[in-house]
Amino acid sequence: MQHRDPAVPTGLRPPWTGHQLWLSWSLGRISQVRSDRAHVGMFGDQSGASASGRIPRRQEHRQAIWSAMNTAFVHFVDRCQGQADGFVATSPLARWRLGAVLMAQHAGNFVTIRKSPADGGTYEFGGLHALPGGMVRTGDWPGEEEAAAPALVEASLRARVLKEASLTSAAIPAISFCGLGPVVSSYSVKGQARFTLIAPYACPLEERASLQADDHSVDDCAWVSCAAIPWERFAPANRVIVAHRLWAILADCERESARPHVARSVAQCTRWATLMGLPAVPRPWDGPEPIEAWRNAWEAVG
Repeated sequence: MQHRDPAVPTGLRPPWTGHQLWLSWSLGRISQVRSDRAHVGMFGDQSGASASGRIPRRQEHRQAIWSAMNTAFVHFVDRCQGQADGFVATSPLARWRLGAVLMAQHAGNFVTIRKSPADGGTYEFGGLHALPGGMVRTGDWPGEEEAAAPALVEASLRARVLKEASLTSAAIPAISFCGLGPVVSSYSVKGQARFTLIAPYACPLEERASLQADDHSVDDCAWVSCAAIPWERFAPANRVIVAHRLWAILADCERESARPHVARSVAQCTRWATLMGLPAVPRPWDGPEPIEAWRNAWEAVG
C-alpha cells in the first residue's frame, strides 16, 4: 500500500535559488540538531553562549568548524541536479548518483532497516542492516515543476523513510545534514559497478515512533540501542556513518567491540572513494585533522 505524507509540500518550486532554499530549510535547523546527544558529544553546544552572551574561544573554534562543514555540503548540493536516469548527480558524466540516509534517534536508540535479499540473491547487501533512506529520485518531488536539489534531497529522503520505516513528517518535523564527510558505497547491476555517494542526515525524535516497513526492498525495521549495536550486521557505508555519528558517546567496551568491524568498512569505503578520486575515509578514532579534512571533502566531489 502506498502512503502519502501530507506534510510533504505539494506546491510548485519556491522562487528561491537552491542555495537560499538550503540555508532556509537546513542551516536554520541547527538548533534542533544541537539537542541531539551524539552531535553535542562531538562538537559541544554550537551556540556556546554563556549567561553574559559571550561565546568562549574554544566554542568559537567549534562553531567555525561546523559552519565550514555545512558550507562545503551546501556548495556540493547546490551543484547537483536531476539526471535523465531519474537520479541526482553533479553532471550526466558523474560515475555516481546521490543517496541520503537518516539517523533518527530517541532516548539512546536509533532506527534501522534490514535490506531484503534481491531476486536470485545477487544484491550484495541483502540481509544486512542499514539506516532508512536510499537513492535520491527526481520522481519523489511532488510538485509539477523541477525542484531545486536541496529541496529534492529532503523530499526524496522523507519519501524513502516513510516507506521503509513508516516515519511521517509529523514524527520527523526537522531533519538536518549531520556534518559528516562523503561516504561512498558500491554495488553491482548486471555485472556493472555502480557508485552511490551517501549524504547522512539526522533527526532527534520526541517520541519512540512505531515502525513498519512498506517497501519490497526492506524486510524489517527496528529500534536499536546505541549500547548494543550489531556492528557485524551493518552494510559497510552505513556502519561507517553510524560509527562516526555515535563514537563520542559509546562506552569503551562498545568501542572495542566496534573497532575491527568499523576499520574493515572504512577500508572498503576508502577503496570506493579512491576510484572516484575522493579522499580516504578516516576512522572515528583518527583524530580531528583527518576527520575535519574529510568533512570538508564535499567541495572535491566532481
